Amino acid sequence: MKRNNLFVKNSLIAFATLLFCAQLIASDANIIAGIKNLKTPGSNYFSGGQPTDEQLTALAGAGVKHVINLRPLSETPKLDEASLVADKAMTYHSLPVDGAAGLTLSNVKALDQLLKQAGSEKVFLHCASGNRVGALMALRASLIYGEGTDAAIAQGKAWGLTRLEPELRRLMGAL
Repeated sequence: MKRNNLFVKNSLIAFATLLFCAQLIASDANIIAGIKNLKTPGSNYFSGGQPTDEQLTALAGAGVKHVINLRPLSETPKLDEASLVADKAMTYHSLPVDGAAGLTLSNVKALDQLLKQAGSEKVFLHCASGNRVGALMALRASLIYGEGTDAAIAQGKAWGLTRLEPELRRLMGAL
């Protein structure tokens, strides 16, 4: 009888632990879902707008190892995102893309290298809204991987491309 009681007690403890962990995971998922224009274009990729400290914590909890920030320092002069990311045991990468003027081949190549360095580890790629993320990813699809304009634009939209689409079409037509 004591053995059965011990089994029941241990089973209840295990169930309570699983329930608690499930609630934490659901909580992290809700926090991550609150990121502006959040996209999940691949199993190891998240993209979107500027995350809060709480959202960075949730991303780390979801297994993200790399944060790539496309915002120039001038957009967030009081935010030390590099320290926030490092405090959460993630790697921070800064690749400033100043609007449409930052849609350059050198930035596309730099982003491609950062994604290659991350390998199979999870990445969160962001700007203020996700638009520059999508634009660079569309250019990457076109310039590095040879996708046609429509396919590259579709890929960019999967990453967050919105208002920069006309500029991308102009750039891709000039190539």
